[in-house]
Amino acid sequence: MPRVKEKDYFDLGREPDLLVLKALIELIDGYRVNYFGDPRPFSERIRDNALGREVKSEWKTIYRALMKIATTVERIPEVRSYISLQSALRFLSIMLTLIGLSIPLINMVRGVPTSIWIPFSLATCGACMLVASWAVGRNMALAIEDYFREHKEKYKFVRAYLARVNQKLINSLRRQLEATGEDPDRYRLKLFNTDYKGIKVVKKPSLFRKRYIVSVEVG
Repeated sequence: MPRVKEKDYFDLGREPDLLVLKALIELIDGYRVNYFGDPRPFSERIRDNALGREVKSEWKTIYRALMKIATTVERIPEVRSYISLQSALRFLSIMLTLIGLSIPLINMVRGVPTSIWIPFSLATCGACMLVASWAVGRNMALAIEDYFREHKEKYKFVRAYLARVNQKLINSLRRQLEATGEDPDRYRLKLFNTDYKGIKVVKKPSLFRKRYIVSVEVG
């Protein structure tokens, strides 16, 4: 008996929520490059058939694949240390900045003259700690990348699955836009990867944007 060819798209149902679909594509794409969004908010919408029964049926497998990568990160010793340090730096940055800003206001209410140097010094220290927290975040990202590079084979299949399922979701978005005649520009995607079929790059990453802006090709 000949093997039935697997569909390259999902049936999204009668009235799919294309904004949920767009966000899901971006979420899964991020996991392919170790950018970890929270998949939990999608569970309720998908269980309510926001993207049809086929995506609902596939969601458990998608969720497990995402969690396999995300929970691994929590077990990397360097990452746990970086998370603690980054949290402490951000907390101190906020506290010092708030104290620096509040001193002139308090003294103004009390009618006491204020030296500008103390608030300025506190605010400057707060800004320096914020910059330090960004540097720690960068080091954490590099540690994560190094870990997954060293264990490339271990995660090869789960990453291949995520790329494959995201292609099906993109195909599903294209079919839906073709069926309804909606403007693809209304559902532009922000992606780290551009190795999907049926998309065109609208804007490349810039100094302040890490992802590509892409549009689904229709017609």
